[in-house]
Amino acid sequence: MNPRAPSRRGAALRTRPRLASGIAARSKSGLLRRAGRIALYGVIGFIIGSILLVALYRVLPPPATPLMLIRRVEGYGIDKSWRRLDNISPHLIRAEISMTIRFSSQHFATPVRRRAEACPYA
Repeated sequence: MNPRAPSRRGAALRTRPRLASGIAARSKSGLLRRAGRIALYGVIGFIIGSILLVALYRVLPPPATPLMLIRRVEGYGIDKSWRRLDNISPHLIRAEISMTIRFSSQHFATPVRRRAEACPYA
């Protein structure tokens, strides 16, 4: 046996079955691995995109809200003027926080109660 010749041991394991077109077929594990990799990239992209949007909206006001878009579909125009929190009545802030706590406490009772206890406006 020639020591420089390529070994034939395991050659049958490395060959892939051929399709009718003559192209080697991909194994199912390779397709699953590729689909898993695409799904993983999608999840990572979604998480990074969400973090970037939250950071962006921390500095800039959002261009529209869901209620504004609903009103637009109903035929009303979009008229917005964002106000600083300092320019809004504290009573309105307190009312908004209490309504948010009241409606979300039906679903998330324990965390909302903790938030309500920590909230300085409630």
